[in-house]
Amino acid sequence: SWVLLDELNLAQQSVLEGLNALLDHRAEIFIPELNKAFVCSPSFKIFATQNPMHEGGGRKGLPKSFLNRFTKVYMEGLNR
Repeated sequence: SWVLLDELNLAQQSVLEGLNALLDHRAEIFIPELNKAFVCSPSFKIFATQNPMHEGGGRKGLPKSFLNRFTKVYMEGLNR
């Protein structure tokens, strides 16, 4: 199973905290609105994207401890 998280650096802090639990040894996420925890399968993968902070729109730098959970791939902008 794959999940795409687009524009991750626009996420609210509470969302990032929930994702942190998903990405650590617990491998589960608790949704307070549902009062339920969901456990991920061992094959679960997350693909996340973000744009540079200088593009504005409320983008923020993500903590290094959070980013270290990902493999980073940098891409140049596309030209027409």
